[in-house]
Amino acid sequence: MKKSPIKILLVEDDLLLSATLAKVLEANHYGFDRANDGQASLDLAAAIEYDLILLDVQVAKLDGISLCRQLRSQGCCKPILLMTAKDSDAEVVALFDAGADDYISKPFSTEVLLARLRTLLRRSKAVSPAASTQNSAANTLTWGELCLDLESGRVTFCEQIISLTATEYNLLELLLRNPDRIFSRNAILDRVWGFDDAPTDRAIVTHIKNVRNKLKAGGLTEEIIETVYGMGYRLKPYPQSASSSSNNPGIERTQKHQSRGLDKSENDKILERFRGGFNQQVAVLEQAKTDLLVGKLATELQQAAKHEAHKLAGSLGSFGYREGSKLARSAEHLLINDRSLTAEEITRFSELVTGLQQELATTPIKSTAAPVSTISIFNYRVLVVDDDAALTERLKVESEAWGLRMKIAPNIIAARSHLALSMPDVMLLVQLGVNTQTIKQPRLYPCMST
Repeated sequence: MKKSPIKILLVEDDLLLSATLAKVLEANHYGFDRANDGQASLDLAAAIEYDLILLDVQVAKLDGISLCRQLRSQGCCKPILLMTAKDSDAEVVALFDAGADDYISKPFSTEVLLARLRTLLRRSKAVSPAASTQNSAANTLTWGELCLDLESGRVTFCEQIISLTATEYNLLELLLRNPDRIFSRNAILDRVWGFDDAPTDRAIVTHIKNVRNKLKAGGLTEEIIETVYGMGYRLKPYPQSASSSSNNPGIERTQKHQSRGLDKSENDKILERFRGGFNQQVAVLEQAKTDLLVGKLATELQQAAKHEAHKLAGSLGSFGYREGSKLARSAEHLLINDRSLTAEEITRFSELVTGLQQELATTPIKSTAAPVSTISIFNYRVLVVDDDAALTERLKVESEAWGLRMKIAPNIIAARSHLALSMPDVMLLVQLGVNTQTIKQPRLYPCMST
């Protein structure tokens, strides 16, 4: 297999996740070395010049944040991408203060990971302009005949160059990379300018206007950037016929060159190889549960249980155990402060461990990319806003039978968060009647572009 001149240092002590990431890097032709603890990775980084370091926050001997800080103090200026299962504001601030260029929250999809790797490598000039034709096509973002070439930094419409400033280019790239996401002004400030040189909100309005005007002057008659009032901006869906995507050859070209994740056979082989490891990790949590119930949990076992819960939270979701990943993360959060648990927390921890055991006894849910059909119900995205857990759980079960992609928001605040990430096709708002005896009346609202 042809290797890329790009060399990545992968630092991960979870053998299953490390093996998975190694397969992904190999499938996408990246060269890489692997280290399973912080000290070993520090020695490798001192001896070899890597183009990027992919680093887990919680590794043995020298944790990821300390390692990142030490690398920067030694003059390492290569991109560092940190992987973490904890993405609180305090954690994220600590990552960036230590010198990280970006982070990704566990569990994550391989497509998102690869996109972030490409972005960091491009910004650091590690990606060679003499990349192969296939890689060049993969690094092209399109919207109809509008083309943004990530290698050359050129923006063209019908092969005519559109001149943009660096900030305008970065803003357009952000929207093209995230076609379903609504970006608030604060999100745009963070992603395009960063924390140090962020301008005022008014500057964003000016830059959006400038991009629109330059695209229009370049011959693009369609409005590409949509204002979602009260929320922010997003990329408008490309207007194409319901029966064919032939009007947008750029989209077809991009789809043909998507980055490779793991196919089903590779995924199954790795899962079978390390399935026993999952059970051993849960066994540590089961021992911690037993000791908690009798009131004698040792500090060493609590630390070990926290560590195994952290690794499970990062690994299970990658192999179809999405619910197991959530259970493991909840268990980790109970142990994370290194204190004695209350009676209620012990009961909750016991329930989580039991749930993990039951989850691993089931068949993992495989995520497959189904072909898009504009006349099929199977592609509709539904957002349900309701605080009735029993009702929404039933709706989710029914939606799976129909192939609907359903998200649940227990309140309006949570609904806004969902809408900021992706606009659904339909919203289902369940409203209470005039008294508690009245049956809830659902209201369906189709979501349309404004």
